[in-house]
Parts: sequence; C-alpha cells; structure tokens
Amino acid sequence: MLLFLCIVFPLWFGYRRSVSPEGVEVNHVTLFTFGFLFYWILPIAVGQISSTFAGDNWSDLFGAANFTSKYLAVSITSYVAFAIGDSIARRTVRTILGKARAFSSTGLAICLVPAIPAAIFTAYIYRSLLFQQYGRDIPAERARGTVSAFVIFFGVIALLHISDQIGQSFKRIATSWFVLPFVAGCIFMLVLASRIYVVSFILIFVVYSTCFIHRFKIKNLILGATILAAISGTIGALRVGLSIGDSGSNLILEPMLTSFSLIYFLRYESLAWIHFPTYLISDLVNLVPTALLPGKSDLIQFPFVYNPGGAVHSFVSFNYNFGIIGTVGFMFLLPIVLRWIRAQSSIQLFRVSYSMLSGFLAFTFFRDPFSVSLVKAMLEFSVIMPAVLVAFNRLIQSTESGYISSCESLHTDICSTLINNAKS
Repeated sequence: MLLFLCIVFPLWFGYRRSVSPEGVEVNHVTLFTFGFLFYWILPIAVGQISSTFAGDNWSDLFGAANFTSKYLAVSITSYVAFAIGDSIARRTVRTILGKARAFSSTGLAICLVPAIPAAIFTAYIYRSLLFQQYGRDIPAERARGTVSAFVIFFGVIALLHISDQIGQSFKRIATSWFVLPFVAGCIFMLVLASRIYVVSFILIFVVYSTCFIHRFKIKNLILGATILAAISGTIGALRVGLSIGDSGSNLILEPMLTSFSLIYFLRYESLAWIHFPTYLISDLVNLVPTALLPGKSDLIQFPFVYNPGGAVHSFVSFNYNFGIIGTVGFMFLLPIVLRWIRAQSSIQLFRVSYSMLSGFLAFTFFRDPFSVSLVKAMLEFSVIMPAVLVAFNRLIQSTESGYISSCESLHTDICSTLINNAKS
C-alpha cells in the first residue's frame, strides 16, 4: 500500500501542476516529481514487484520489510510536505512586477571571451585524465569537474543572453556567439561520455521555455523526452563498455546503482529524527575554486557510505544532515523558495535562477552528495554565478553610460566653443 501511494500521489500531483489545456509546463514540481520517482521509488518498486526483471539478489536487497516500510513512509511524508509547501506558496506568493533591463553585450563578452581560451587550455592540460574510463579515479573526476564548471559557466552566459532576446527567432539565438561556446562545450562533454550536466541543461532550457515563453504540446514533449532518454542511455552504456543495445538497461541501472548507498545506510544505520547539518556546513568549502584550494576535498566531512559508483543517494545525505523531521521541513520550504524566486521572474536574473534550480532537481539533487548538488549546482552555479555576472554587467553598463554622457558633454562644450568663436 505504501509503495502504491508513493507512486500514485506524486504522479497525480505532478500532473496537476504541469499539464493544462494550454499544454505542458515543465517546472520545479515536474522535475522534483521525476527525480523522486526515479531515484527514491523506482529501485524499491523494481525490487519488490518483479524479481524476474531485477533478479533474486536485487529483490532480496529491497525485499526486507523491516526497513523498506520505514523508508517508504518517510519518503511519502517528505513528498507530501513538498506538495503542501508548493500549494501554500502557489496561493500566497504574489507575482512581483519589475522592470527588465537589457544586458550589455560588452559586459557579457568581457566575461565570455577570456573563458574560452581558459577552457581550451584546461582541457588540453587535463587531456590524459579526461578520457580515462569512469570510475573512482579522483584526479580524473576532478579534471572532468573542472571542465564541467567551464561548460556550466558558458551555459549561464547563454541563458542570460537568451533571457534578453524575447521575440527573437530560434535560429538567430542558437547561432549567437554567446550561445555557440556552450553548444561546443556540451558536444565535448558528450564526447567524454559525461551526460548529467548536459541533460540537466537541456531540462533547464525546457523549463525556461515552457515557464516563460510558451508551453509544449504533450506529444512533442513525450517525443523529445524519448529521444533524450535514448541518447542518454546510449552514452551511459558506451561509457561503461556496453553495447548500444544495452542503453535501456543502463537507464534503469542509474537509480539502482545510486541506491547502493541507500541499501547500506538502511541496513546498517538507523534513521535519525533530527540532525544539525554539520556535514552540509563543511560542504560549503566546495564553493572555493580548486585552483585556490587544491586540498579542499580533504576538508569536506561525511560519514562513510558504501557508494562504489561514486553517487550518494540523497535520502542518505538528508538523514545525516537533517534527520526525518529536518528533511520534511526542508521539503516543505523548498517549493516556497522556488515559487518566490519565480514570482520575481519579470527580471532576467530570477528567470535564469529559477530555471537552473528547477533543472538540477531532476538528477543532481537526488544522486550527488550535497557538496555537489546543493553547494555547487544549486547555490554556486544557479544563484551566485548568475548574480555575479549580472552585477558585473550592470557595472559595465554604468561605465558605458558614464562614458557616453562624458562624450555628449564634451561634444556640447566643443560646439559651444566653436559657436562663440564664430560670433567673436
């Protein structure tokens, strides 16, 4: 019964918040619901419902009622808290109208131009590590993480540019010099068989499009999601040395392998009612660039978790940082914050931040340790980085305005002097 409730209620709530007669809006509820079902519920459902599909070993791992019932109870309570928080925010948070201000192309170019050779140089010096087989090789993971950060930076630049081009054609936007570096970076990441951030950014652009431009027809969205899943599964299969025919099973294995850390935790640790987020506070050191603090990973604290694939199930992270009560409270507040950010979306910065935060909910939020998901992807890349870029752009704009005013004043003075000399 708990498993049925964990599947049906999120599907119902996600559908209500995403589908209307005008089409489908992919928003924070849509992607949170997907991530919840994909990472928190699917491994349990596969293990309990079909030992034929998953195998007896997997069924035995997740078939133990002594911990799955508690896990499912906490899971559905967390989702209900999310749904209640979103429902309250939807009724109480009012849209705040602001005046959009066009970005300076000069400001965006100053940010983008030096980053392109820096990214190429970084990829070159790390070339021997970037193409290594995926696994637990820490130097290789750091190298790929550094390159990913450049691609995300390009993505933020592209999204800020797009947010300033309302009414422009898709072809003109896609071929802009502010967008092309991001496209090239995504292609390079796919060559490296790194798919999570590329898929997440595709979802970010889908959120932006459906929430702030126009909704998608449901058949087009299903077709696009199918193509994206097929490509992602194929890349994942090739990355671990499997054939293209194994792409479907690779998609199912993604949440199951992530759940190894969950199995270990549920079997050998106990659920806590409340925790102070000590580990999350230590994760904030990940905001410091690796170039400035090469040994920062040694400062990040986290208890031992069995995670042979490198991913850490978010249920484990939430319990170690917040406990059951704290997790429920976090889930309640999350949609309220996102609804508030969206309420300011008449301003480009808030449109960009909302789209990015929502896009990262589908995968990163549920599968990566908090040092990556909450600190890097959501706080640094989705909030701090866009805010810094916008602030720098405004500084350039004020400088340009001052320069223009000075030129106009100088032009006026010169004209006045010439006229007075002519009269004399």
